[in-house]
Amino acid sequence: MSFDRYNANQVVQLIGVDDKDSHFAGLAVSDSKEHERNKQRIWVGRDNDGTATLSMMDGAGHARIEMKVPADGAPVINFLDRDGKVQKTIAGADAVKN
Repeated sequence: MSFDRYNANQVVQLIGVDDKDSHFAGLAVSDSKEHERNKQRIWVGRDNDGTATLSMMDGAGHARIEMKVPADGAPVINFLDRDGKVQKTIAGADAVKN
C-alpha cells in the first residue's frame, strides 16, 4: 500500500515482501518532488535475518542514523557519514563487542 503526491512519487509505503530472495516488511517515508527521483528519509522495518531497524536518511537519501535490534536482542545505534561509513556506535549492555 502506498500514498503519493499528485504528479509525484510515493511519500509513504507499507511494504511486505516474502519471496524466494527476500523476506522483509516495513514502512518507508520519502521526499517526493515532481519529476525527481524519490529520496527515502525514514525506514522502519524487519529484514531477512529478523533484525528490527529504524534508519533515518539525510535529504540526499544517505543513511545517517541506524538503530538496530537483531533477534538476539543486542541493540546498536550507528551514526554514519554521508558515504555510509560508521563514525560512532552506541551499543546496549546486551550488545556483542566487535
